[in-house]
Amino acid sequence: MSNIKKHCIFLTSIIVISVTWWSLYLFFIFPKYHYDLNKSSTNLSSAIVVLTGGKGRFEKGLNFLKSGKLSKKLFVSGVFSAGELRKKYALSETEKKLFECCISFDNKATNTYQNVTEIKKWVELNGINEIYLISSYYHLPRVKILFEKKFPSLELNLLPVEANLFTTKYLFFNFFFHIKIIFTEYIKILYIIFFDIR
Repeated sequence: MSNIKKHCIFLTSIIVISVTWWSLYLFFIFPKYHYDLNKSSTNLSSAIVVLTGGKGRFEKGLNFLKSGKLSKKLFVSGVFSAGELRKKYALSETEKKLFECCISFDNKATNTYQNVTEIKKWVELNGINEIYLISSYYHLPRVKILFEKKFPSLELNLLPVEANLFTTKYLFFNFFFHIKIIFTEYIKILYIIFFDIR
């Protein structure tokens, strides 16, 4: 067997093992870091934060705000504009009041790194020391790493939109979509760990 072939086999084995480990971590270990909603929240200097761009994220944040269980403040960071969200979700008088008094928006961020930067600015400006962060299940590990690197003093509670990635009637199609997402997120995390020095 040639050296080139040996190197290819070795590299392929490393990739397969590392991605397998990452998948197992994502589905069986990382959920332990998710916030337990059975806990009672008493921190008045807390806020719900939503990273828009994925299905169900803002809706979940708005529902938590309505319930008043986690916080009375909601910060929305990402690609959806305040006008778009008001038009779609401020349908009742209660919701209109929430948009006026309790929801803040950032539309500058176009990627996860910028999300963290804009959240940091808003949190410091408003005296927030704890956030309940809502995003997609697969997205949260990378966000957690970025916060630990860029804003370690902030208490971070993770709330995934999906309780389980595979409970859907489109299981076959979503399975391959999630495999792609898992691999892509893993590459991005490796980049953050080894190359992101900002």
